[in-house]
Amino acid sequence: MIKLDQITKYYKSNDLIAVGIRKINLEFKIGEFVAITGESGSGKSTLLNILSGLDTFEEGEFFLYGKPTSHYTVTEWESYRAQYVGFVFQNYNIIDSYTVFQNVLLALEFQGYDKETRTERALELIEKVGLTSRLHHRASKLSGGEKQRTVIARALAKDCPAILCDEPTGNLDSKTSEDILKLLYEISQDKLVIIVTHNYEEVEKYVTRRIKMSDGEIIEDIDLDAKQILIEERIETKIKQVYFWTSVGIALRNIFATPKRFVFFMLLQFVFVFLVFLIYGTISSLAYQNQITPQPIRASEHQMIVQKLNNQPFTQSEIDMFKAKKYVQAVNDFESISTLFSTIDREPIFSERVEVLKRGDLSKGRFPANESEIVISADLVVYLGVDINQPITLKTLNNEEFEYQIVGISSKVSSAVYFHKDFFNNKEMIFKSIVQTTGLTITDLVNSNSLTTTYRMIYENSDLLEGTAIARVYYELPGQRNTGMVMETGYGTKFDISLATTFIYTERERTLFVDSNTYDEFIEHFTDPSLRYKIVLNVYDQYDGTRLMKEIDQTEFIVYYKILTPNSGATSFGIILRVASYASILFVAMFMFTLLRFVFKNMVATRRKDFAIFRSVGANQKFLSFLVVMEQVIQILIGTALTFIIVLILVLSNDKVESIMKFISILDIIVVLAIFSYMTIRTPVKFNQMIFEISVIDTLRSSTEV
Repeated sequence: MIKLDQITKYYKSNDLIAVGIRKINLEFKIGEFVAITGESGSGKSTLLNILSGLDTFEEGEFFLYGKPTSHYTVTEWESYRAQYVGFVFQNYNIIDSYTVFQNVLLALEFQGYDKETRTERALELIEKVGLTSRLHHRASKLSGGEKQRTVIARALAKDCPAILCDEPTGNLDSKTSEDILKLLYEISQDKLVIIVTHNYEEVEKYVTRRIKMSDGEIIEDIDLDAKQILIEERIETKIKQVYFWTSVGIALRNIFATPKRFVFFMLLQFVFVFLVFLIYGTISSLAYQNQITPQPIRASEHQMIVQKLNNQPFTQSEIDMFKAKKYVQAVNDFESISTLFSTIDREPIFSERVEVLKRGDLSKGRFPANESEIVISADLVVYLGVDINQPITLKTLNNEEFEYQIVGISSKVSSAVYFHKDFFNNKEMIFKSIVQTTGLTITDLVNSNSLTTTYRMIYENSDLLEGTAIARVYYELPGQRNTGMVMETGYGTKFDISLATTFIYTERERTLFVDSNTYDEFIEHFTDPSLRYKIVLNVYDQYDGTRLMKEIDQTEFIVYYKILTPNSGATSFGIILRVASYASILFVAMFMFTLLRFVFKNMVATRRKDFAIFRSVGANQKFLSFLVVMEQVIQILIGTALTFIIVLILVLSNDKVESIMKFISILDIIVVLAIFSYMTIRTPVKFNQMIFEISVIDTLRSSTEV
């Protein structure tokens, strides 16, 4: 099977060169049980490493079934180890984070066996080495002897023609050693078994050949058993494909086998992503605030008025469609109550829905529990000289007064009073906001008299208002009681009225009374149709309003949003802040890239030994590259999900975080995650490429030194 012709191996250390083995000439056949002995440093382990393809040689030729291998590439040596060699290391070289079962299973997974077969085979081998009771114990918790038996079971799991063992019984008790040697002897009937040992007496009764070494040379080579070697032809062992889901399973196992490293990675991803979002969102918020200029008119930042282009009423489905939009906090069914109240100098006070406030917007107090309680903005507190837990009288534009209790103060400067949602369903309030005065023409059909005047309207729920009339006109034409009257509104609507039962009070001249029974008809006849065909979308602030405007179909709806809007000629300070936001992200990205590169370099360095063991078992560079990428992708996906959950919790529980995070777009998220993914995948992949440039033994040696 194997022939060594003048094989020489050198070791270089600084300026010194040492000879590992010199001019070795040997042949090995299937069916042999060979013992290699010698003093420490005699070169026996070096010889075994070269036979296994774990280490390279400088001179001579290595023949495999008569064909030279000196031209072999890294990939071809990987193929050699995968097809022909099972190896038992002297110092265990076990994956400490794996269980006994997982360590043995690994060799079977690389051979492409189906799940049932590899599980059954792994359990059988574990039983043979006496570790069934330790099946699911991590290797780091095993004794030296148990680790050695695990490695032996892993080597035997490979269906290959050669088993090479470096001191396989050195850490075992006498009974276990005997069992292992018997097992090796049994499999040597159709395999090549080579053992390096310092205790020849222990293996003497099993071996068929003894090779003794000294100072890197062969000083003795004796055949002890003249049994006929029946298998001389080349044994071809086809490399089976490692299935995709098997690879994913190994990747998941590697992730969760080291929970501390996994948690650290999750924390690192969250810190990176959240820090970038926090900086970018904060500076973007400042840049936006300095990129807007106030319009000459005063208006509410919370109220956006929408009208259909065809000037038709909104259907309920259309109103529900607007309610479902992301930036809409609430919808008023028609334009109303926006400036119902006023200050002493007749400046309007905006009537806002409390839904547009967040908990963080309250500097004091709480939200209203009913329509008699209000939250007042900070500027009105100063202007009106009021404070929390005080009653306040608000006067409408037509000088009617209403009393409310202040239960909260908003930190916003908006000349606004924030009402409970029930306030906006109060018919009296709606009536007072949209119908204050109107022009009427009253015609006496009997005498053909006509009078055009302006009437004051009062909402009054009174039993005195009888009949079916929409409104009672308390007005007496000279010399007679009013009968057979026709009234025409200022909006062109005509209807008959009967004043037969109306009481006439001269102090109530030019006054129209409306009650709840006639409210709907009255609204229809006595209000501006354009008001009834508009709805109000309530948003949190002008940033949300601006975004909402972009989502509304301008070919179907007209949008009136009079508050602050982005100025096309942005302030220089705003431009500076915008540039600073991108510069800060670049700086953070570069800093985090350097930090992540350092962290991941150290993280993958701790896996140097695991990578070498994977290679010794039969993993090739292509598979390990895929495995590294798969591990990082899975961790990034899990980390991304956890990051979004944590950020969502922070957004829902902290208004300041929400106000910052709303500046983060989907594109921003994709870019940040792409940068993080590139950084986290690039380092391990580069490490994987680098590690294949050196031999498995050198890798194991360097990982031990680390």
